[in-house]
Amino acid sequence: MSLPDILPILPLRGVVVYPNTAVPLTVGQPRSIRLVDDVVSADKLVGLVAAINPELETPGPNELYKVGTIATVHRLLRAPDGTVRLLVQGMERFRLGEFVEEEPYLKARILRAPESDERNIETDALARNARDQFQAITQMIPSFPEELASSILSLEDPLQTVYTIANFQRIELKDAQEILDLDSGYDKLKKLIG
Repeated sequence: MSLPDILPILPLRGVVVYPNTAVPLTVGQPRSIRLVDDVVSADKLVGLVAAINPELETPGPNELYKVGTIATVHRLLRAPDGTVRLLVQGMERFRLGEFVEEEPYLKARILRAPESDERNIETDALARNARDQFQAITQMIPSFPEELASSILSLEDPLQTVYTIANFQRIELKDAQEILDLDSGYDKLKKLIG
């Protein structure tokens, strides 16, 4: 897929969105709502980047992590309280380049950040360990949907495994971001199960 060199950047508070995961988000800041409106009326691509300090209302360029996820906006719902709820689908990682606009919202040059998804015995073993740990956790949560657990446990691709499990586990923001930052599936899995 051909991607633009410049994307609108939506700062996220307290959450990291990974490639190949669908995540519901709520935006309430006027600049974020404007960004979402513009993205939905155009090509639906947005750069999602976590804010280093999730308490900041409107983080600027220097208050964001340097690696994010290119995503498409799939669904949009305006809530009575003025917030906008959306469903985003992570596509691939990127690194932030220079910011070219800060008003009415952030826009930056992006650099593709391909990941190493090399499969070998060690990576497959780590993926199996991650699935086993996840299974143990889901068995302790009676309300966790059985079909969802089964579909996650049947994943074979190491990158898909790590991103899907990290998406469903409660992980500190710093650790969740580090999983995104790391370049290889092996290192991501080690971080997840470590």
